[in-house]
Amino acid sequence: MRTRFLISEGLASIRRVLGASIIGAALTGISLAIVGGFLLILLGYRSELDEARASAVVEVFLTDNVDNRTADAIALKIAELPEVLSARVRTPEEGAELFGEAMRPDTSVTGGVLPLPTTIRVDLREEARTSAQVEAIREQLTGMEGVDEAAFADDLLKTVEERLILFSQIALLVGILLLLGVIGIVAVTAQLTVVTRRTMIRTMRLLGAERRWILAPFILQGFLIGLAGGTLAAIALFAMGTSVPELWSGVEQRHVIPGLFGTALLGGVLGIIGSSIAGGYSVRIQN
Repeated sequence: MRTRFLISEGLASIRRVLGASIIGAALTGISLAIVGGFLLILLGYRSELDEARASAVVEVFLTDNVDNRTADAIALKIAELPEVLSARVRTPEEGAELFGEAMRPDTSVTGGVLPLPTTIRVDLREEARTSAQVEAIREQLTGMEGVDEAAFADDLLKTVEERLILFSQIALLVGILLLLGVIGIVAVTAQLTVVTRRTMIRTMRLLGAERRWILAPFILQGFLIGLAGGTLAAIALFAMGTSVPELWSGVEQRHVIPGLFGTALLGGVLGIIGSSIAGGYSVRIQN
């Protein structure tokens, strides 16, 4: 009986302020869609950073007087470093093959392959693939005996890392403000409902109704408004992902559906928070 009453009152609360409820759900949906869009872009940057880190390979150039045995010894020494996944010696002939036929000199003139120094390809462990750590590793390798230079194209990695940090800070700030805005939107709607139900609230209090039973319909109202807004946001994000597949590039396929359901539920949770705050405050004022 009580459950039926709470559900009927919660739905009736929405009908009493139908216009405000529709606007609240729409604004909630827009806010959550923006937050979801920021999150998708952030995950895209994260995916781009992972790709850049995956190519975090240091090429160690050895001095001209290093023979093959010494090169192998240097590679073994480098492989013992905790940040290094593997180290492999590349002979001058292997290095020339990387450039293709266009970089091979005419054998009738030079009599052989383009002379290149012996190098060591150094693959780093995943946790060591940050621009700061790679720079420290490169300096350490450069200081080794027999090493002429350690090269690493770190400009891309630094750019992506800096962009990710900056965007993360902006997304966090905007996301917090929008989520607080959702709570405020639902709170205002719930407060309007409380104002229209002042007589009923006072009557229930005089009849000895517990405070939680008075608040429950308003909390249900806030949950339904938030859930409706979250569902609208999920539909909008799905539509954007369908029309612009690149937007979902940083999300694994198996996480798409749970993420959309999570967006809808997040709206419901925020609705509960907003209606609880506004309803609790307003009911105290009515006493």
